[in-house]
Amino acid sequence: MKPLLPAVIVTILGASLSLAGSGCSQARRQSPSAPTRSGPAPVGAAPAKADAPAKPKDGVPATYLELFDDLVAKVEKHHVFAEAKKPRWPGDKARLRKVFEGVKTREDALVALAQLQAALGDRHCYLSPPTDLRPTRLALGIELFAETSGADTIVRVADILDPDLANNAVEISIGDEIVAVDGQSVEDWLAANPFASNSLNDRVALSERADTIVAARLPWTRVQKGDKRTLRLRRNGQEHDVSLTFVHPSKWEDATEINFDHSPAMSTIGCRADKHPLYSSFELSAVGTNLCVYRPTTGKRDTRLVRYLSFRYPYNGASDDVRAAKADHDLLARELEKARAVVLDLHENRGGNNPFVFLSWFAKKAWDHQQVHVTVSRDFPEDDVRQFLFGDPTMIERYQTAAAAGKTVESWPFLCPKDGKLATDGTCEARGPRPSEQVTKAPVAVVTGPDCTSSCDSFVADWSAFEMGPLVGQQPAHGFTTVRHSYALVAPDGRDLGRFRIALSWEAYPRHGAPLEGAPVKLDWETPATFETRDTWIDEAVKEARRRVER
Repeated sequence: MKPLLPAVIVTILGASLSLAGSGCSQARRQSPSAPTRSGPAPVGAAPAKADAPAKPKDGVPATYLELFDDLVAKVEKHHVFAEAKKPRWPGDKARLRKVFEGVKTREDALVALAQLQAALGDRHCYLSPPTDLRPTRLALGIELFAETSGADTIVRVADILDPDLANNAVEISIGDEIVAVDGQSVEDWLAANPFASNSLNDRVALSERADTIVAARLPWTRVQKGDKRTLRLRRNGQEHDVSLTFVHPSKWEDATEINFDHSPAMSTIGCRADKHPLYSSFELSAVGTNLCVYRPTTGKRDTRLVRYLSFRYPYNGASDDVRAAKADHDLLARELEKARAVVLDLHENRGGNNPFVFLSWFAKKAWDHQQVHVTVSRDFPEDDVRQFLFGDPTMIERYQTAAAAGKTVESWPFLCPKDGKLATDGTCEARGPRPSEQVTKAPVAVVTGPDCTSSCDSFVADWSAFEMGPLVGQQPAHGFTTVRHSYALVAPDGRDLGRFRIALSWEAYPRHGAPLEGAPVKLDWETPATFETRDTWIDEAVKEARRRVER
């Protein structure tokens, strides 16, 4: 098999809505050309029982293919593709059109729409479910790890989550290689699921494509609870088949979940219920709202480790959100007061609030705010403009004025405060550092990884671009889109199909203008990503960050 992508861990419990796997087939073995429950039947297969034809109505497509063509026209007119995605789109569009040619039912359409949404390659663009359907996760109870080796992609069992499976090592064991899925080779399975991920990070994309083997998310899949999946496993050169059942992951998740109903003793609350200890040379010293602080157990220098889980503070309103962040800020200031060096671990931080607030806590150098470039069109009515510009009256008026004048792009600095207000024009360069906001005067090194996205991506991009300190780990998600628009989707029979999103902006630094979406950052050291290092790469990255920041 032609080499595709580097190694990557597959996490089956956290797939986003837009990454809903295209599903899985029945337990019986099937040839690659046989129709499966993973999506619309292939071209030439026996047609599925179609929905009853609908009478044409205003705004309602006559066929699912017409729905596809209408969406594609909007995508090609308004969506801002990442540079790496542009050359792939024509081929993707042709392949997806063949998928929609086979769509006969609402269920088929939901699966096909998930593939179209993922093909846009934007981490912030996802499908909302129809109002009458509730998203539901299903899984087989195992976790996979996929990596390339020479010309092959190898998928192995990385962990066993279902306790019933864990007690039966004869059937399935950690390290078993998956060579076939329902009679289809792993290579063919991955090739048949190119739109199972919207990630521009190659490692994440491979992870989420392999994820379709062991996980699914309704309603964007044909898998149902209780469906079987047959995996052919190879162990020590010998192959055998094992049949697993799709169940809701609450079967094993609920066993480890702790909440207020349990009246837990506060002394028992740690940072996060990790399956494996993350750090071999640090121990927990303080727990905050969105972060934890660790002290060293080895070495002579007092280097502290901050594990920042999320920049999102969603509480009871803006004031409560800021107070929660202040509690974490003040905790850090106390815990890091005597630190000689700091390692900031953002590998699992999925973003949230204004990244420059948190950057000001750690940065010792000035930075630029990214510039937001928004495509302008007269096609969007005022209500739509109000929605995707967050109701900001100044920006709405500016956008509408630009549209009336025939302009195609408007630009402004991202979250740049000037004179007590957010700037709506010009650039925002050489901001900070802000000594009054800093939580430490010690040098800081940052650890990043594939789950670092959105405002975490922005934080890491600034840290790298303005050389604020060591940056190690693995590439982040590369997702920056700020302005997005959603379209309500209606089936030919008038039923709701959810909402489809496109990106209307791209972000770049004012000094060079290159789009940031999908662009890798410069790492000072990249952690090897192999099956052997799947549980230790974070610890190795933290050790490397510590070595560099203590120099």
